[in-house]
Amino acid sequence: MNKVISNKFFLLAVGLIFVQQILIGASTYIIGQAGANIANRPMTAFHYVVIFFVLIFLAYLLGAVSLFFRVKLSNDLWQKYYQHTLGHIAARHYLSTEENKTKTNLWLSGEAISTLDEAGFASVEIIAVYFNVLFTVVALFFVLGAELAGVIFICMLLSVALLLLSKNKIHLLANSIQYKKLSALNAVSNIWDNVFFSDSAAAQSAFAASQHKVGKYFQRMEAYKILEQVISCLPILISIPILVFFSYQQVINDVAAIGSLVAVLPRTLQLFQNIHAASMSSGQVILLKNKIKNLAAFVDNLQGYDYEQNIDVQQISIIDLSTGEPIPATSFKQWDFAATGMAGRFLITGSNGVGKSTLLKYMKSRYKEALYLGPNIEIGKRGIADSTGKKKLSQLAQLYGMSGKVILLDEWDANLDIDNANQVDAALTQLAQHNVVIEVRHIHANDRG
Repeated sequence: MNKVISNKFFLLAVGLIFVQQILIGASTYIIGQAGANIANRPMTAFHYVVIFFVLIFLAYLLGAVSLFFRVKLSNDLWQKYYQHTLGHIAARHYLSTEENKTKTNLWLSGEAISTLDEAGFASVEIIAVYFNVLFTVVALFFVLGAELAGVIFICMLLSVALLLLSKNKIHLLANSIQYKKLSALNAVSNIWDNVFFSDSAAAQSAFAASQHKVGKYFQRMEAYKILEQVISCLPILISIPILVFFSYQQVINDVAAIGSLVAVLPRTLQLFQNIHAASMSSGQVILLKNKIKNLAAFVDNLQGYDYEQNIDVQQISIIDLSTGEPIPATSFKQWDFAATGMAGRFLITGSNGVGKSTLLKYMKSRYKEALYLGPNIEIGKRGIADSTGKKKLSQLAQLYGMSGKVILLDEWDANLDIDNANQVDAALTQLAQHNVVIEVRHIHANDRG
């Protein structure tokens, strides 16, 4: 939350809101004066009305400019967050699992963007609401007197007290809502493959699983909304009868006071709405603080993958394709492939599950500037929709002409026909003259056909 408050767009938006709410508070006082003068000095009352509209015009103008800066705030927070998060993950290569990729994409495009968009608006909105309540109460104090203004002030205090008493419950709901939402989104994304590529039983099962998890998320959201409305509505329901009683006492003692009371009555009702909104916004800010805290902790909660523990060096075979000589996997792991002038082509083979692909990823974790091409991975610009084979050719074409690189290829010949596989195989042999090419292949191009 500190990054929100210290953001320059937040400070600009709040500064404009502060001036706006002073103008709105002043307009409440002015319209009260118009009501007090309407019977005896109608032209004076009219002049007050003109001033009222001038103040409101300026207030709305400032509000529009503030809204623009709130949008800038949300955009800036989102841009900095996704860059920081992906940069933080990139520094921990052991987090580069398919599960973490899916979870991070869902998090950034779902929870993170909505939370930061909410932060940009809610953080300014709650300040605007509290400023509005404060300056309106001050204006009503001068227009209606201490008793009526005091009732409204007590309503505010009661609202704050209920909010503080419910703070722990809101914290628990905040954490639950955020992670239930992520679980629900994950379950919904699982429907796609089951609907298109499996049978009806699997599709129905995926829908049922998503419905259960979405239902859990909705239950938490509904529980929060019930709590929110109890906190925000109860003080107002208590205060309105008291306010009516004191208004009655004031009018029977001073009949002229009815003019001021009627003039500011719409603002008084609006004030109660704002107290209600302030209470809800305060609850949402508590909720938001927890959600932002979870945004900061997201990377630390990802499950890493231990490359070393998942590479069976005894079951992996490595061949230097230029000489045909075998290389022990243990020593191969320790080679300095980034050394100047190092080149060659090396083939990794072995049974399923012995860690061939994991060995490639281990090499990538050692050499930051290495290029890794594997299944479901697209580096460079994302291409247009096409067959898997054509996408693979497009990816491999980016390698031609490189030198001094460590290039890691995982099943590059999968989904390629014999002619294309042989052409790429020959190109990789050329590439290996000035680069280190390390590849995992289940079917050698020469064994095809």
